[in-house]
Amino acid sequence: MIKEHSLQEILASYDAASPLQEASTIPGPWYADPRIALCVVTGHGEPHLTSLLIPSLSGVTWFEKATRAEIVKLLSDLCSEAPDYAVPRAYVVLALEEALKNQLISNGRPVRKQIGTFVQERAAA
Repeated sequence: MIKEHSLQEILASYDAASPLQEASTIPGPWYADPRIALCVVTGHGEPHLTSLLIPSLSGVTWFEKATRAEIVKLLSDLCSEAPDYAVPRAYVVLALEEALKNQLISNGRPVRKQIGTFVQERAAA
């Protein structure tokens, strides 16, 4: 059985003191949308948080057709109970193959140090 987490438990699992180079994967309970296979949030110390979004197989088509406004709304909806500062304002959508090619995932896990730099450069472009 999957344990339900309260909003306070989910928010308490976020480490706001973590440096950008150690960006962390969002807590498991935040994986609430079947269109997203992996989401890594970065940006501690920045004006806003940025998400690296890797679509699931069922989400690829949606992300390919989605407008910027639709993706921002998706992020906002998924974080509707989070405080304003914890809602990502920018994002980078990247196919799994590209994430692997850029060595952002190793052994099925995010490579946090590389993701922070990669997302910061892409989101600024």
